[in-house]
Amino acid sequence: MKANNVRLPNTIHPCILTIFPFLPGPNHEGYHWEHIGQHISYWKQANLHLGEITVVALGQLLDIALALHQDPTFSRKIGKTVLLGGAFSINGNVNPAAETNMSYADRDKLVQSNGRFAQYLSRILEVYFSYHREAYFTRGVYLHDPTTILVAINPSLVTFTEGVVRVQTTGITRGLTILYNGQKRFGEHTEWSDKPTVKVAVPVDAPSVVKLVLDRLMES
Repeated sequence: MKANNVRLPNTIHPCILTIFPFLPGPNHEGYHWEHIGQHISYWKQANLHLGEITVVALGQLLDIALALHQDPTFSRKIGKTVLLGGAFSINGNVNPAAETNMSYADRDKLVQSNGRFAQYLSRILEVYFSYHREAYFTRGVYLHDPTTILVAINPSLVTFTEGVVRVQTTGITRGLTILYNGQKRFGEHTEWSDKPTVKVAVPVDAPSVVKLVLDRLMES
């Protein structure tokens, strides 16, 4: 396994990888190199609970890469991987090629509720709202991470399309995720040929997701 100029941005998605139901993920405060051995625990849990593990990856994928380097059969020992990553047909958040809605009214509901976590989040969410105002020109925030967790629990919240995904690793389109959905047949061998397919969440039931997140926080 080789890597050049490894980039670990803390500003958008720090390294968070959670294995359910058995392990918590690394510290949310950004990737620290002492977490480099965390993949050993993931690998051990996968061997202890063959086919039962769901990996939910919310940040950089270094731990998954190291687990696969440790054991190339790791991917066959887990039940499934739910990955937050990729912007299909829209701009991303680290740069225009890469990818990372709660409204102000929704935040006001949190402020007025008695939920412990709701009160805490309502105090710290201004940073996230400010980022979305500056980056997306929108008065609200995208619920990327909570949606990923909810989809791991209830996949019916999204509609999937299936195809081969490649990730650009160099040039001005570094980080761009490109989906080939098989709707066109090419006469020549391409970089998408003979590659395994994945399921990509396209539409999401946004009202249901927002309601689930708000209800859970206000009842906390």
